[in-house]
Amino acid sequence: MAMAPTRRRALRALALVAVARGLVAPVARHAARAAPRRGPAPRRAEVASPFESSSTEASGAGGALDFSLENVDKVLDQVRPYLVADGGNVAVVSADPASKDVILHLEGACGSCPSSTQTMKMGIERVLRERWADLGSVTRDDDPENRLLTVDEVERILEPIGNALVALGASVEVVACRDDVVEINFSGPENVRYGIELSLLDSPLITEVMWL
Repeated sequence: MAMAPTRRRALRALALVAVARGLVAPVARHAARAAPRRGPAPRRAEVASPFESSSTEASGAGGALDFSLENVDKVLDQVRPYLVADGGNVAVVSADPASKDVILHLEGACGSCPSSTQTMKMGIERVLRERWADLGSVTRDDDPENRLLTVDEVERILEPIGNALVALGASVEVVACRDDVVEINFSGPENVRYGIELSLLDSPLITEVMWL
């Protein structure tokens, strides 16, 4: 016997009321229990940069370490990946056991980067001081206090004006360097000689130019 339209509408209405009152909640909870639980997504490991003050990779956490050029170089391995990623690197020129002064050479992009001073202080020097609390000075090999006045150094100073000297008919030979004095063998116009002298005296390494 077919169900009357009025009864079908009544049953449909009751079903809607049951849903609205939460009478079907047990079915939903059962479905929820049946579904497999998913744990929290695994967190990606974070690599702390030694250039950040919050870094916990400080070399001081590794225990006592003798101060030597080899160990300074080993500690700097902590910052090398970040320097290499920017096209640079760092090398240890000297490490004095008595004073614990360190002289470094910044290579590649690090040597010419405008923020190289910040790189030295905030990254490289900080890592070294966290390893050796009584560390001395940390400087670059091209800082004025570390540069020696040599014939090669004077020729490097004159290199930018080399083509101009040839064009002006002048010739320059660096003969010797003594302390902060340079001996130059020169031939050419007097005004060119004067310009060369000004260029040389602009260097903090040179206080006097002797013309031969």
